[in-house]
Amino acid sequence: AARLLQQNPDADFRVVTLQEDPFRTAIAQNIVELAGLTGRVFPMVGSPCDALAAAQGPFEGHSVDLLLLHAGGGTALLRDFKRAEVAGLVRPNCTVVVDQVLFPGAPRLLWHLHASPRYCLEICSVPAPNGGEGWAAVAEVGDDDGSARAAAVQGGDPFPELSLLA
Repeated sequence: AARLLQQNPDADFRVVTLQEDPFRTAIAQNIVELAGLTGRVFPMVGSPCDALAAAQGPFEGHSVDLLLLHAGGGTALLRDFKRAEVAGLVRPNCTVVVDQVLFPGAPRLLWHLHASPRYCLEICSVPAPNGGEGWAAVAEVGDDDGSARAAAVQGGDPFPELSLLA
């Protein structure tokens, strides 16, 4: 986040990070201050369910352009994602990135993103922390009318196996 903001000093965007570990949050806050980005990067500590409501403050009613969800640590990704939707943080033209959707896995969230016409889901192969193969999900958010999916290449259901996992 710091590098992105330093490379785009005139860009009008803010970054909110949510971290459950207060030690990591303190490190992030120090990096933000050393980089001179106080007021543009907001490291927050707490569980996702508590922090999502607090994350709305810095955005003053605006949605986010990028929502990054981390699948590690036993998080309840679908529940947290739905809270972000209800909070108004996920709106058209937002990109949602979820890491580690193969292992430890996020089948319910993948099915939610795949089954809804609002999202255009792509699964990308990425290196896993253990050196093997992992997956990351990237979803473009469209209007409720299915504009994200309509913009994608048509050609049948690209993920028929997802319904078996949900």
